[in-house]
Amino acid sequence: MKKLLTICLICFLAMPTKALHTVDAPPEFPGGEPAMLKFMAENIKLHTEFVSDQNRVVCQFVVEKDGSISEIQIVHSSGDDFIDQEVVRMITTMPKWKPGEQQGEPVRTTFTLPIIIRLPL
Repeated sequence: MKKLLTICLICFLAMPTKALHTVDAPPEFPGGEPAMLKFMAENIKLHTEFVSDQNRVVCQFVVEKDGSISEIQIVHSSGDDFIDQEVVRMITTMPKWKPGEQQGEPVRTTFTLPIIIRLPL
């Protein structure tokens, strides 16, 4: 039986792909952070027997000017390839984001997303 896993986002970091400073307006998941948490909880497919007490994955991807996601990579592994691959799969299914902006124009933006997956108490 699949049990509900808790997914936590610990912070966000959005940077233009070719700059060393942050953007004026970072990319945003449609509906904001609460909608992203709900999307991830509903779309990640992990059975509790594959998850330890706590798994931390840090992934990075590019939010393109049109809001699509590309160049997904794991920058800090959970230590379990199955969990890492499932996080990447889940990110590929995300809807288009609101792109980041620099001086009022959409810009291609690198987004770092730390995720903690916990077993329910």
